[in-house]
Amino acid sequence: VDDWARIIQDGMLTIGTAASNPPFEYYDDSFQIDGYDAALMRAVGEKLGLQVNIVDYPFEGLPAALQMGQIDGIASALTINAARSAAVDFSMPYYSSSEGLLAPANSPLSNVALSTVDLSNLRVGVQRGTVYEAWAKQAIDAGRLLPANLRGYASEADIVQALKSGQVDLAVVDALPALVIRENQEDGTA
Repeated sequence: VDDWARIIQDGMLTIGTAASNPPFEYYDDSFQIDGYDAALMRAVGEKLGLQVNIVDYPFEGLPAALQMGQIDGIASALTINAARSAAVDFSMPYYSSSEGLLAPANSPLSNVALSTVDLSNLRVGVQRGTVYEAWAKQAIDAGRLLPANLRGYASEADIVQALKSGQVDLAVVDALPALVIRENQEDGTA
């Protein structure tokens, strides 16, 4: 039985996400996965007449979970790139983003242009498996970032903790989650 026939037969669409990326995907106060991607997948399921089961995975493991048949799809702010396109099929893009940079309040950094700035004296935090990790590796290849200064983390929450504790000097994440993180810092909740 092919995947679609199995999904229709079971009446269940299982979607993988990394639920640590508000506002796209996160756990709500009832410990349910919520956010933009979760709402979108539930709406798709409703239109298709299917129940939707959203399962939390580490971001970097989502493509492998799909390939192994543990999930039927991914909804987790997964940027389309050549390497991922070789491993999974993408829908049409439904959201466009850019990078967001986070630094401690007392940081001397300002107006950082990621494509040209020399980061060799900075420790940079990124989420493993993201396009930002790929960008950082390009910066290493270009000599603008020292390999020892690249720090990979499982989630954006881990990056924020590393930033707070002084383990990194700069965090590179999606722009909208960066705004959420900044707002949470301002109201004291993060």
